[in-house]
Amino acid sequence: MTKPISRQQWLMLKYFRDPKTGAIDLDALRREADRLAHMPADEIRSSSKRRGARVAGRKLRAALAALEQMEL
Repeated sequence: MTKPISRQQWLMLKYFRDPKTGAIDLDALRREADRLAHMPADEIRSSSKRRGARVAGRKLRAALAALEQMEL
């Protein structure tokens, strides 16, 4: 049994949707999740904002994993 996608994850995914087809660009989602999860200190100076970016990256990864489970 797969875990359903939460409302928050669904709202995050709307930014990765192709407006014409409605399909989610999984490659762009994966790149953004990796970028956020490994946010370098020189890109965001504030540690709290950097921590928030890392949390967002982990949430995007969770959404991606849920999508991949749904496709199987």
